[in-house]
Amino acid sequence: MDFEPFRTTDTVNGLTFTLSATSFSVTLFVVPFLAIIEFPAL
Repeated sequence: MDFEPFRTTDTVNGLTFTLSATSFSVTLFVVPFLAIIEFPAL
């Protein structure tokens, strides 16, 4: 069926976007804690 490749591509793009957004959010969430641990003087 012609629609399957497009549907698969959309799914992959959606998963990629979700993973990117999740990793970005995790990075923003974790960086301050790493900064506190690495630089307690700050």
